[in-house]
Amino acid sequence: LISKIWRKKTALLYFLFLSVEPFFIGINRWFHLTSFEVMFSFTAVLLIIHWFKTEKNRFLILSAIFLGLGILTKLTSVILFPVFIYVFIKDFQKNKSLFPVIKFSVITFFTFFALFPAMWVAPINTISKLLDSILHAVGDDPRRAQLNFYVNFFYYPLILLFKLSPLLFILFNYSLQNYKKIKSFEFNVLIVTFFSYLLFLSISDQKIDRYSLVFFPVIALVSSIFVAKLEERYIYVYASFSVLFA
Repeated sequence: LISKIWRKKTALLYFLFLSVEPFFIGINRWFHLTSFEVMFSFTAVLLIIHWFKTEKNRFLILSAIFLGLGILTKLTSVILFPVFIYVFIKDFQKNKSLFPVIKFSVITFFTFFALFPAMWVAPINTISKLLDSILHAVGDDPRRAQLNFYVNFFYYPLILLFKLSPLLFILFNYSLQNYKKIKSFEFNVLIVTFFSYLLFLSISDQKIDRYSLVFFPVIALVSSIFVAKLEERYIYVYASFSVLFA
């Protein structure tokens, strides 16, 4: 998907950057649900971008299915709704049709409902428990209790400062500084994805370090898009340093 949306060089850099991130590797080796949520949801974002570019129906359907799988894995995936709203607004401006939104919503809900048997027998009770879990899932977690009011909102930027490799942290920030040079619809979707996660996770009471994993694929891809546009010698330097930092 990445090679089709951007180019093969970007895809190669993305997988290199992501595969040598110690924290990302550690959570994935732990087989935590956060890993499944991250990959399902990010794949849904890539698929909706590819659908917008190609207007092929199968990519819209696959995106809805993967988003449904992400929500089934962890409800944090609902944070991505602004991303899909942004894409559908752009599509409506181009095609003047609401049919893709309706189809996407129905397929996402059907995926969530069909693969969640508890919804078949007690939907109201299940939904109430899901909402309760969102509000109180980690209310007694000691890592949350140790945060003061001033640190609370900046928790995830601070976590990323320590969890990301120094190279990727620098590259991502430099990519944002050069936004005007590399901006495009596809790049904007990634930026909306990042800041949607940042906003909603920051205002939430639930603060856990592993939740920062949702940022890693976005940061790696944004950095890869930026590096792929540089001269070959700089690409080799950044690729080599990413392995050294790991």
